Amino acid sequence: PLSAGLIKACEVVRPLLLKDPGLRPLLILVTDGRGNVSLDGRPNSQATDEAIRVATKLGVDTRLSWVVIDTEDPRGIQLSRARDIATALGGPCLRIDDLRADDLVNVVSRLDPSHQSPRKDR
Repeated sequence: PLSAGLIKACEVVRPLLLKDPGLRPLLILVTDGRGNVSLDGRPNSQATDEAIRVATKLGVDTRLSWVVIDTEDPRGIQLSRARDIATALGGPCLRIDDLRADDLVNVVSRLDPSHQSPRKDR
């Protein structure tokens, strides 16, 4: 359940942000971007659209940085929904097939608060 996972991630970091307002968590979402269960717990063909709506709401919180790792199988139909979710969250989307350890290190370095943030104003 993609939407529920996004919400749960924020529920996990919320107490940390209350405890330390200067904290800037980096959340890494590993997904193919295809939602299949809606927030009400039922299988739903609109679950992906729901996940993008949830991501759009969560992406407004500039204290959070997101990186999406796209696991969509390149041999199948490419829907690029993980990229849509990354855009909604305001973070980069990296294809797992192309990912090397130094790629992720570079992304994290760019997201470090002491560097210029790649996030765009919303």
